[in-house]
Amino acid sequence: MLVDKSRRVRKASFVARVEGWSQTLPFRWAVAPAYAVVQEDDGAAVQAVGGSDDAVRLYAPLKDTPGLFWDFARLGEKLASEPGEAERDALVLAWVRRYGLLGTQHIPTLVHLPSGPAYRIPHEEPVADIVTYALRAHTFLSLYDLVLRNDAAGLRARVRLVEKGSFRDLEVDGESVPGAIFREDEVPSLTPQALEEAAIAHLLWRLRGYLRFVSPDVERLTQRTVHGSRRWDLTRTWVMGDLRTAMMFQFYLDLTGSGQQKTGFCVACGEPFPLTKKDRKYCDRCL
Repeated sequence: MLVDKSRRVRKASFVARVEGWSQTLPFRWAVAPAYAVVQEDDGAAVQAVGGSDDAVRLYAPLKDTPGLFWDFARLGEKLASEPGEAERDALVLAWVRRYGLLGTQHIPTLVHLPSGPAYRIPHEEPVADIVTYALRAHTFLSLYDLVLRNDAAGLRARVRLVEKGSFRDLEVDGESVPGAIFREDEVPSLTPQALEEAAIAHLLWRLRGYLRFVSPDVERLTQRTVHGSRRWDLTRTWVMGDLRTAMMFQFYLDLTGSGQQKTGFCVACGEPFPLTKKDRKYCDRCL
């Protein structure tokens, strides 16, 4: 992947990248009227409290808040300083009141609220889970920032060749990069380019774990005429299921759009394709 080094991990970069997808990502999330941190037997949890369906606020995370992942990673940055329990709970609660719970503790189901359809509001979520995912987002963003800044020294601190018997395993942040196992006689040189490639490969691999929950769905069926014959087109939208997945997909859009070759998604089948023309809507197979 070619990475544009003039870019930095700034909120504006995420906003600019994701805003163009507003019509193809109509995923909506619900925010309860009020939240509170409650103490339970297994630890603190953020819980939706009070209010009625009429007071629920709906928004489209990838359209209305294109800098959402960036904000979540910044929450992780604050939590990385290991604040006291009261400050930690206050930081998490402030974020949830603005954006809602992550939705990782329930099976996504649609609910038709007075203000429109959305995924059912999660009732509660452990504070520890929100902290874990926020720290992970911060880790992803800080690694990506090193790549964009061409910070070889910073990358060397996080990308290592680890000896495992007669082999060397390439690890990023302590996790093996898939397929990057070398014999003693073929150990690669960790050049700046190799460090960047390892970091990007690691990020894409980690994101796949979240993106497996992202799937295309039919939004509408339209008819058009091609060379005198009628053809039906399916306009696809993306099903996310929860807010955590939507945020990771947002980061994926920014990550894959950072190079000189941008990626588009076919409106007919939902498959990605190289976006060689700004107004292109179909992959080669569906043209």
